[in-house]
Amino acid sequence: MSLEANIREKRKEKNVSQEYVAERLEVSSQAVSKWETGKSVPSMANLEKLAELYSCDIDDLLSDGEHKKETAPPPLKSNLYDILGIVLCFMLFVIGMIYAEQVPILTIAGILGLTGTMYFTNRFINRH
Repeated sequence: MSLEANIREKRKEKNVSQEYVAERLEVSSQAVSKWETGKSVPSMANLEKLAELYSCDIDDLLSDGEHKKETAPPPLKSNLYDILGIVLCFMLFVIGMIYAEQVPILTIAGILGLTGTMYFTNRFINRH
């Protein structure tokens, strides 16, 4: 789809009028109408405001839709590595904290284990 079609479709998806969009962007309703008919193009600042209003990226407004790729789910192998990393680092943290009094250097191992646990957990969550 073209820019004007994307702007029109996003507005219709949100079920708002051109007047509402114009009021929120502080432009005239004629300007919004011209954007949706392709008679003019919104400025970059207005594109940013439109994307925010429509809860989308500017790329969604500018894309023609033909080149959009479906994002593939993360490979199972990397998910397993993340889960294994979480488990092993958590075990290192627990062992480090349990035996820290007998062997003080294990305090560092516990801290590294906690850091690793947070890293792999964050990595796993951000992939989903």
